[in-house]
Amino acid sequence: MRLHPSIMRMIVRLMKDEARALVIWALVIGAVLVGFWFSRGTDGHQLAVGLLMASTTLFVLMALFEIVWHVFADRPT
Repeated sequence: MRLHPSIMRMIVRLMKDEARALVIWALVIGAVLVGFWFSRGTDGHQLAVGLLMASTTLFVLMALFEIVWHVFADRPT
């Protein structure tokens, strides 16, 4: 599947603009993933599962919102 060149440019620009936020989100999800791994078999495992699902879902939804936002912001009026 090939993406349209303008979509690729928009994704690259978004990655450059939001690089710090993406790294922070990756660190948060990584830390929660480590907590998930170490909490296996304990009472806190359900909390770790919830935090992992919530942080991953929030990251995906925010990324989709940013992409849609940039698509409509780049549209000529």
